[in-house]
Amino acid sequence: MCGIACAVGGDVDEMVAAMEHRGPDGRGFASVSNGDVEFSEESPSEGDVVLGHVRLWVRGEPSAIQPIVGEGRAVAVNGEIYNYRWFVEDAPSDSWAVFEVVRSVRDAAAALRILRGEYAFVAAFVDGTVVAARDPVGVRPLYYSVSAGGGIAVASERKALWAAGFPDVRRVPPGALLVLRDGRVELRNVVDIPKPRPGKSSWKDLLKVLQRSVLERVMETERVGVVLSGGVDSSTVARLASEHVDVRCYVAGFEGSDDVEVAERLCDEMGWPFVLVSLEDGFERYVVATVYAVETWNPMKVEVGIPILACAGAASDDGIRVVLSGQGADELLGGYHRHLRYCGDWDRFSWELWKDVASIHAVNLERDDKAAMYSSVELRVPYLDLDVVRVGLGIDPRENVSGPEDDLRKRALRRVAAELGLPEFVVERRKRATQYGSLTSKMLDKLVRELGIKRAVAKRLGYRSHKELFLRLVGKYLGFPWEAPSVEDVEKECARLGVDPEVSDFLEERVLTFDSCLKSG
Repeated sequence: MCGIACAVGGDVDEMVAAMEHRGPDGRGFASVSNGDVEFSEESPSEGDVVLGHVRLWVRGEPSAIQPIVGEGRAVAVNGEIYNYRWFVEDAPSDSWAVFEVVRSVRDAAAALRILRGEYAFVAAFVDGTVVAARDPVGVRPLYYSVSAGGGIAVASERKALWAAGFPDVRRVPPGALLVLRDGRVELRNVVDIPKPRPGKSSWKDLLKVLQRSVLERVMETERVGVVLSGGVDSSTVARLASEHVDVRCYVAGFEGSDDVEVAERLCDEMGWPFVLVSLEDGFERYVVATVYAVETWNPMKVEVGIPILACAGAASDDGIRVVLSGQGADELLGGYHRHLRYCGDWDRFSWELWKDVASIHAVNLERDDKAAMYSSVELRVPYLDLDVVRVGLGIDPRENVSGPEDDLRKRALRRVAAELGLPEFVVERRKRATQYGSLTSKMLDKLVRELGIKRAVAKRLGYRSHKELFLRLVGKYLGFPWEAPSVEDVEKECARLGVDPEVSDFLEERVLTFDSCLKSG
């Protein structure tokens, strides 16, 4: 796992500096200029195209610094390629598979069809052409921006582009190529999520592909962490991983939260090491850190991101660099209550699942990646392996839901979990969204109200919720270029309601001092 920065007609210094957390184990640079491609350990002072890379060492040789340079091109990769030995038997790292395959723009398109993994890459060629892409599901983030002056940049995180003066940031779509050539930007769709073929597979097929997917994601590691909620999704992942490596389970929440109680009970029964990350103390710090990490003011994304960020931080403290999650099972297997409205219209049901998987990169995956990488931890998602997606979308919907009143859903996965010997209280546990199971939604509401920001204040200022208004203020004080009112306007509205606000104190004490908190961990 790493961070990528690329600039056409500029430098990458500020972008690389903004992503140090993504790569604490090394950095490298490459420049394309005057028909030459050169690697350097320090940022080049000039170049028609400049690539920067920060590395989190998970496997391969510790000295395998990127970008990889040679044969008229430079390639920088973020993520993991699980079938890399198909392309390079002996290589310093799995990223060399991308270098070997991507020799032209056409080859970059082929790479999206033949590479197995969770990845994003940027390649710069000696003629000045740049191509950028991310895996077909979009597990790893990648963004780009074009400035008013014609500058073009690509990076693994929005904040890197913001730091370099690119306020208008867009995501590179999963399974697509971004081609930069002669000052023009072109997007080409290459690979889509496999279309549903209901009835082509069963729960037994799901078990088989999940076993392989988990194995691929723990190979070449001795132990992994699991972000565990006690639900069937993450518990099944933990059970499968425990067959191959030492597993350490992490759950974050407040006293009395369902996720904490069920996860601890499960670990006791299965004999897995259990780590409780309490959010009681330092919740305000977690809120600010999560807004910074996941780059959003969306309350639900922040509420879900907090437990992931907290668990990844605890895993990092334990020396663990890879954690697994159950992300994607609900989208793939009909786990949400809203899916029940399509019971009976089974073609529509399957199509809704496909749409959920096709959009999960924007809804969940980018958030999860950045929440974990805040602590230099790589999050892997076995349910979103393309083979698992293909099999999952091939399960007859009636194997997953029994009817419009089904409170459990995901019944194919529950059969898998039972087959693996997970206890009944997990197999039969109803879904509870992370923000409710961990109590982060309730506690964020409490925090914002205690600061004096009521729903009526948000409504008067034109915002959908008091939480959104508060998180926008946090991001604005972090230096993010998004719209938010002034603190004076917020406090003025609070005063009209007879409330003595404490917003200024919070922003000064928790947000303006955030950089020092970040450096000290």
